[in-house]
Amino acid sequence: MIAFNSKIIRASSRFLAVAGIFGCASLMRSSLAKSEGNKRIVSVRISTDPLRRVEDLKDLSQYDILGVSISEGLAELGVAEWELESIKSNGFQIEFSPLNKQLNRENLEPYLTPSEVVDRLADFRQTYASMTDLKTIGLTRRKRPIQALVISAHPENRNQPTVLFNAMHHAREVMTTEVVMHIAEELLQNYGRDAEITHWLDSARIILVPQVNPDGNQFVHDGQSMWRKNAWESDGRTFGVDINRNYPTLWGACNGSSTSKSSDSFRGPSSASEPETAAMMNLVLTERPVSNISYHSFSEMILYPYGCRSEKNPSLELFKSIGADMKANTIDDRGNVQPIVSTWNPLGYFWNGIHRVGFMVEA
Repeated sequence: MIAFNSKIIRASSRFLAVAGIFGCASLMRSSLAKSEGNKRIVSVRISTDPLRRVEDLKDLSQYDILGVSISEGLAELGVAEWELESIKSNGFQIEFSPLNKQLNRENLEPYLTPSEVVDRLADFRQTYASMTDLKTIGLTRRKRPIQALVISAHPENRNQPTVLFNAMHHAREVMTTEVVMHIAEELLQNYGRDAEITHWLDSARIILVPQVNPDGNQFVHDGQSMWRKNAWESDGRTFGVDINRNYPTLWGACNGSSTSKSSDSFRGPSSASEPETAAMMNLVLTERPVSNISYHSFSEMILYPYGCRSEKNPSLELFKSIGADMKANTIDDRGNVQPIVSTWNPLGYFWNGIHRVGFMVEA
């Protein structure tokens, strides 16, 4: 078992828990813009029995799963017309989702574009110069910067415990960037005014990466609103890689990704092949955060490792305890508490690969 400084872990877990409240102020079901091609969003009825539900989701893993509502027994899928009959033939009931009515480009207007994120981060750096540091941790396939904002009363002091927040591994999950930017605003605006926030920033460093995948997000703002991956190209065509499935730990495991470059869950030609993946890995190896939250949308769940291995997480009770704290402090816009379930990459990388406590929050 990995030995942790329990005081640091507990302190960071409290911060992670209350950070759920920050996110809560802006958590709504993510609006989606006009879908590319003839993809439509459908609701598929899945079993409420836990064991059978796992089998249902395995059967659906070949499709583009947008989110899962355990309480409602539904999975939301983005599917082409030709896939509908295939899903029905496997015995699933299908309904067209109300989200299809939201599929128009105007719904993206409130959400930040990659260039707007860069500008906003620069504003934070200028306005709160003594409390921030702004780093470019890597460049995307199309040479866009992937930026990390460091917030602390002493941002240069790397001897303090560090907590990492990141968002938008998947391009169309536009709400996730807003959540991380909202956390930045709450921390910066309330330092010296809120006792708890002041204590956190006096004793820890917070690193925020609002957009891991700016290339893909630009595709979304350009009208390809169901785009999920990055801008990886093959034979002169852009297929994209699912960055979330490109991390080296458990790469290709658990039927959770695809070898087909046309698939929305294509894991890449090799593990850690993508510059976005490398940027996050290098950031973690350099900064050594004690814990990490990765924001996704829109299943409204809190996830921890592992989700598909027979091997038991050796620190399962630690994850469950921290997850319970987060659950107690995270309520969605309908007043529901988010459930806690297990998952795999990139949390497998953060836990098994480098022994850091990682959670995924599905907004």
